[in-house]
Amino acid sequence: MIFPFIIIYISLVIISLKRIKRKALINPIFWLMVSWSLILGLYFFSGIEYSQNISSNTIIYVSVSLITYIVSFYYGTIINSRIIRRNILTSKELRINTKVLFIPAMIGSFIWIIEIYRLNEVLFGQRIENFRISLLGVLGYIFLSISLVIWLLELTYSLRYGSYIRFHGIVSAIIFLIPSVITAGRQSILIIIVSSTIIMLYSLRFKIPYNIRRSFKIVIVCLIAMITIYLIYISDVRSGVSNKIALFEYILGSTTSQDTINFANLFGPFKDLIMEGLYYYSHELPMFEVFFREYDGPKFLGFFQFHYIGRRLPISWGLNYDNAWYYIDLMSERNDLYSHVWRTALSSIIVDFGRIGAQIYISILGILSGRVYNNYNKSETSYNFVLLAIICTGVIFSIQYSPFNETGWAYPLFWILLLPLMQRFKIIRIRGNNVTLGNN
Repeated sequence: MIFPFIIIYISLVIISLKRIKRKALINPIFWLMVSWSLILGLYFFSGIEYSQNISSNTIIYVSVSLITYIVSFYYGTIINSRIIRRNILTSKELRINTKVLFIPAMIGSFIWIIEIYRLNEVLFGQRIENFRISLLGVLGYIFLSISLVIWLLELTYSLRYGSYIRFHGIVSAIIFLIPSVITAGRQSILIIIVSSTIIMLYSLRFKIPYNIRRSFKIVIVCLIAMITIYLIYISDVRSGVSNKIALFEYILGSTTSQDTINFANLFGPFKDLIMEGLYYYSHELPMFEVFFREYDGPKFLGFFQFHYIGRRLPISWGLNYDNAWYYIDLMSERNDLYSHVWRTALSSIIVDFGRIGAQIYISILGILSGRVYNNYNKSETSYNFVLLAIICTGVIFSIQYSPFNETGWAYPLFWILLLPLMQRFKIIRIRGNNVTLGNN
């Protein structure tokens, strides 16, 4: 069943991308449907059977949570927002001077790299055991993270105004990927691919000069090739096991059909990567089933998702990130399951606010993201557009765990939210474009 599902799913996504209105491509609800239908479909049709079946209570709770976000999102789009003075939020023709932002990003990357190599033994393609980072290294990573915002803004300017991406924009993309490459991670790669894809899918509908389109196609092909090679290498080296299927069956309590194994074998050297993808995006719901049924830990009031704050709190408060994992580990041990799996963003939210409080939190997120979407509809600035693309990326990320858990997503979001304030205090400058906006 896996092959028909993949064909049908990809076909429906392609048809949707071609048929829907352009603004739907940056509508978080569209990407919510695309991502959550993927994990639902793979759960039923991947050919991987999990020992934990999804109960009716879990189905109802997940459905209510998704509906809560959708309803609150559209409520957010109809709330009247105050029009503020002419700035990067409200004026389409104003452009942020990203070169000023590039300097702290570059310095932060150097600091982070030095601190990682100073405190850890780093081997390419392998996870760092007993990972250590100093406060200076943390600060370096915070400033490094602004590089994603720079890249997405420069990518947007290039596509909107028919110009080549400036050199510091390209370097910023490389800077953002450095932590993943050094630590054998993949989340930052996923974040930059998804956010950049959303921007390109939307922006390529502008009337862009042929030479710019051609250069983008060449760059995209090269990037896909390099990323694929990296992912295959990481897949082979990082886990240190020869039988990936046996490993995943053990940690997830699952069995894999022969049809699914045969399907993966069709891809030759890519078979392990295909199997990892099937396991990664089919286990979220059954693992959430266990969590929803069994988790009985205290509420952590947001400090589980925002662990970069929670880790700095006094241990006596009981809100520390490690304390939350103590209860998750206990729950997993009771069910003979590996604890570090994906359980969707709902699990992270429940750890922080409980099953009922999670619905209030989801409503707030829905209203805020609806406001951002409404702001873009009123004023199609590059700033609003990039902010919306980052939010859409977070919505897609929610099938794994809360995007606020992932610093590679959260820190760039915080940075872009700070830009209007930085502009007000003249930390960054804005200027008009001397080119004409493409037809939109």
